[in-house]
Formats: sequence, C-alpha cells, structure tokens
Amino acid sequence: MCGAKNQLKEFDLKPGVKVKDMKSDFVYKGVLMYTFMPLMFFTGSYRHLELKNFKNEVGMGFVLDFFFYVLPLIMLQALNNATLI
Repeated sequence: MCGAKNQLKEFDLKPGVKVKDMKSDFVYKGVLMYTFMPLMFFTGSYRHLELKNFKNEVGMGFVLDFFFYVLPLIMLQALNNATLI
C-alpha cells in the first residue's frame, strides 16, 4: 500500500530458530569458507567450485595459475632453448 512502512518481522523457519540466528550462522560459514580460499588457490582445488556462484574466485585462481605456474614455465623453457611442441 502507498504510504505504509515496511516492517521486518522475525518469524520462525524451524521451531526455535530465529532469523538472527540464521544470519549469524551464514556469516560464520562465509568466514570459514573464505579462510579456506587461499588453500584452495594453492592446491588448485578451486577448480571444483561451481562457476555459476563463484565466478570471481575461479577467475582469480586462473589468473594466479597463469602468472605463477604457466608464465614462469614458458620463460624457463625459453631460457633453456626447449621446444614447446
């Protein structure tokens, strides 16, 4: 309705679980996930993430792969006069 104020109401999704509890649980799980991201970049397991939901993370991993693994390998092959094929 026009002119009516939006009021946020707390409601139970499950008996005994409030929305505030769910938000803090999501924040905890998000912090936990992003503490493991550097380990995922180091081991290459970021490739198992779903691209639809983690575009930035997978893209960052591919950029790190290129600059820290692929490019130095090509430079070493060039220094050693190795053929790429």
